[in-house]
Order: sequence, then structure tokens, then C-alpha cells
Amino acid sequence: PPPTSRPRRRQLLTTLLTLPLFPSPSLSVPPIISSDISGPPRNLASISYSIKRNNLPKPTKIFRNEINKDLAVQLMRTSYSTLESFNIIPMNQFQRDFFLIRSSFLPNYTSSLPNVPVPQGDLTSPYYFDLISFSQYTTIIRTLKDPSIYSVDSKPVLDLRTGEAGGEFKDVAISIREDLRGEDVFEVFRKEVGE
Repeated sequence: PPPTSRPRRRQLLTTLLTLPLFPSPSLSVPPIISSDISGPPRNLASISYSIKRNNLPKPTKIFRNEINKDLAVQLMRTSYSTLESFNIIPMNQFQRDFFLIRSSFLPNYTSSLPNVPVPQGDLTSPYYFDLISFSQYTTIIRTLKDPSIYSVDSKPVLDLRTGEAGGEFKDVAISIREDLRGEDVFEVFRKEVGE
């Protein structure tokens, strides 16, 4: 064989031998890049987020009663745990994307509500709850639009003696719930969360 074919074969063999046994995390929804969501428009993703951020409907500036904390927590948890049960995104990635979306919308949102406190972390505040649920559903919809068949999630390693999670994490291959394959995940999500 000609001398130039050997390095190509070696490179091909090396590539084949280094392919992972489990599907690559790149099969999952790509993580949000911080500069795309909060920086100046520089590519299609950042332009899209900039348009969304600057064209949000203005919040209602009327007095609103506090939300029952148990109800607010239950609403947030139900949506989160339903998405988690689908196994279509690593939940550490979901949390990060959710945080970036909330952080990027917060300044525009609070500036559109002058003289109205928006206490971060207080789910009983209807103004904060509007922001946090909008951010959660923006992240959920982004995920449901392009559900992953396979991805890799980091799961805590349980201490066999105590049964509790320690500080160690292990990457685990996850795959979409079997009953969701070929289904309209938006419709299934809507039904499972409740109308």
C-alpha cells in the first residue's frame, strides 16, 4: 500500500476504537450558551433570545394577592418531575438552562414593573411566580421541541450503608421513556401535568 494510506487507516481505527459504548451526550438538547442568552446578538440563537427578551408582554401592574406557597411549589414540582420522568434531557442541564433563561429575562421583567417588588425566590409573590413559571416553561418547551432519544445524566452515588447520596456523582446513560417513542411529547406532557 502507498505510504499515505497507513496514517489514514490508523486514524480511522483510532476513531472507531474511541467511540463510546453509550450514545454521546451530544444526542441530547444542546445546552444553552450563556453568551447567547444574555450577551449582545451575535448569532441566530442570541438574536432569537434577544428578540424574546425585548418583546415580552408587559406584566399587569395591578395589585395581586399572594399565591399559596404549597400550591406554587406543587405547580413547579409537577412540571419538573413530569419532564424528568420523560428522560429526554439530563436534569443538571435542565437546571442550568432554566437558571440562564430566568437570569436573562429578570432585568427586563423587573424594569417593566417599576415600584413593584419582585422578591427573588419568593413563590408567594405573584410577580416572581410569573417570571419563574415563564422561565420554567420556556425551558420545558425548548426541550420538548427536540426531545432526545438518548443522553447522559449525572446521578448521585448512594452510600450502600446509609442509603443516602454522598457528594460523588456518576454519569448514567438514560433513554426516552419507551411509551413516548413516536408520540407527541407536548400532548403527553400536557395530559400528565394536568390541564
